[in-house]
Amino acid sequence: MENQDLRYLLIDAGVRHWEDATVNGKEDEAGDLIPCRHGERWQPKIDIQNSKITNWEKGKAASIYYKVCDDGEYFLTDSTGNKIMRARGYYIPECLCSDGDCDYISMNINEDGVVSGFSIDIDEFEAVGE
Repeated sequence: MENQDLRYLLIDAGVRHWEDATVNGKEDEAGDLIPCRHGERWQPKIDIQNSKITNWEKGKAASIYYKVCDDGEYFLTDSTGNKIMRARGYYIPECLCSDGDCDYISMNINEDGVVSGFSIDIDEFEAVGE
């Protein structure tokens, strides 16, 4: 499989403690400040070519440290949204763990939705259906 076929990383994570994030420097105590929240799920879509969350609310900068407890799915898709690969196992892919602890999604996101230091390791994913 050629990497140029891959375009987005879809995240669907059940967040245990929403207050483990700051948005524009303020603790997100109720989880109502963070973009990409849908009910009790956090569902950003990252364009892997430019490290930008496409469904991010412009003007919000965030520092995230979310405990997911094996309640997440992570898919690489093509440009039309077809799921091509999924993360191996139950842990969070390293590209979402800036501090190296892959029990947590930890990342810094600027006001344009760009994830600091974001880089995909294709070896952490397997073809859908395997």
